[in-house]
Amino acid sequence: MSKGLEKFRNWLIGSSKVSESSAEQYVYTLRKAEKILDKPLLEAQESEINELLAEMREGEIEVGGEARGYSEKYIKLIKAALKRFFNYHDSGLADKIEVEFEKWQPPSRDKLLDKDTFEKVLRASSIVERALILTLYSTGARISEIVGNKKRGVEPAKIEDLDLEEEIPSLAVQGKGGKKRIVHFLLKRKQTLEALKNHIGFHEKGPIFDFDRHRAWRLCKKAGERVGAFPDSNKNLHPHMLRHMHATDLLLDYGFNIRVIQKDLGHSNLNITSGYLSVSPEDIRKEAEEKIGES
Repeated sequence: MSKGLEKFRNWLIGSSKVSESSAEQYVYTLRKAEKILDKPLLEAQESEINELLAEMREGEIEVGGEARGYSEKYIKLIKAALKRFFNYHDSGLADKIEVEFEKWQPPSRDKLLDKDTFEKVLRASSIVERALILTLYSTGARISEIVGNKKRGVEPAKIEDLDLEEEIPSLAVQGKGGKKRIVHFLLKRKQTLEALKNHIGFHEKGPIFDFDRHRAWRLCKKAGERVGAFPDSNKNLHPHMLRHMHATDLLLDYGFNIRVIQKDLGHSNLNITSGYLSVSPEDIRKEAEEKIGES
């Protein structure tokens, strides 16, 4: 247990604001968060906290080598515990926990960027922001699959792993558990490839994006704030939202089979994606060719 968490525990129990059992439950969930983050909570950045909650919500936290999901009740508990912890330490992060704890429901667009606002974001973005945002939206890849995660030994996506010659261009990435998987450029394909070429320039190998997840979160957030993407809310654009938009648009705009979408997202655990069946990369390409064509 970190010193910051130990102080918080002693304060909780001594303050009589909650029962001892509730205090221990808070501390237990926060210790688990520190274990997943592999660092004390007080050393975590805003992007790490929101990414942790997003991965818990989507069932993408690895436990024993496999991804597992967390109940809505548990995520609500850990979100409340985090807010109370950061309020106690007066760190300023309590008001920056943006990710909603409800389970993602594919048909809903209520909490995503609408199409007009998304276009405004793209028009106002820098070269690197535009390339990053479109890559995440077009492929639906996890942010760690695109920019890597050193702590978990995940390598960033490489320029040399881009296959732009196929009708449905693709990118080989390192997914959960270190497994290689293929993601496809399905949405806004021409815009995405043009943005990538502008970003990459004449480089032929190396990371597509030479920065970490935290900067990626900041770039997305900055791009959203620049156009006032969510004027009536304290939330903002983040990589996981682009992943949600990718899946939702495939389902609602193009009628993709939900099982193809699940494979497209890289979900390999039946407990995470109900009704999931094995779908090959060829199925994804075929579905894209039939239902999107040249976009």
